[in-house]
Amino acid sequence: MRIVNIIIDRFFILLLVILFVIGAYCIYDSVYLQRIGLAAGVYKPTKTNPEEYMKIGDECIGWVTIKNTSIDYPIMHAEDNLKYLNTAPDGSYSLAGSVFLDWQNKPDFSDKYNLIHGHHMESGMFGFLDLFVDKEYFETHKEAELTYNGEMHSATVFAFVIADANEKILFDVTYEGQYEYIKSKATYFEEPVNKEKIVCLSTCKDPGTTQRTMLFISL
Repeated sequence: MRIVNIIIDRFFILLLVILFVIGAYCIYDSVYLQRIGLAAGVYKPTKTNPEEYMKIGDECIGWVTIKNTSIDYPIMHAEDNLKYLNTAPDGSYSLAGSVFLDWQNKPDFSDKYNLIHGHHMESGMFGFLDLFVDKEYFETHKEAELTYNGEMHSATVFAFVIADANEKILFDVTYEGQYEYIKSKATYFEEPVNKEKIVCLSTCKDPGTTQRTMLFISL
């Protein structure tokens, strides 16, 4: 009986340690994201100074904003999709990483289909894409802006999709026909004015799955 009690006690101690670590990480995550956001926000482009984001560095190729949401980030671009998984826009190590354009895309957004990645963080980054699962939220948060090549461009949210990362047509930008595929798979969809320039914001849906939450905007 004594041995059983010892095992139970140690189990609960281990459980408390795990919960403490998770809680500490969440606090760290929140504070760190806020610090990065404030630092990057200094370089947010404006109509009078649309090139301000370029001061972050050569690999900062733009800025994405979904109006009246917390999605308001610089966009990085590297030779692969690994660098900015755990690197902040200023080049420092970051668990939250950065928002970045897929390595296969051209950094000047000249591709027809442009894929932007971001971590699913509870307190920031693309975790806020979860809000678009609500139809009313989707319908009332359509306005967006994408800045690239030193110019600000108005954009419109037109589709919300939950897809599997193995669906190559959405995750390999060398494929064609994304628009029709998005239309057929979308949870919510509204015909955009322009179908020739699509930007996708993508993040993990749940830990341990291959599902992705994806928001599509047209320029």
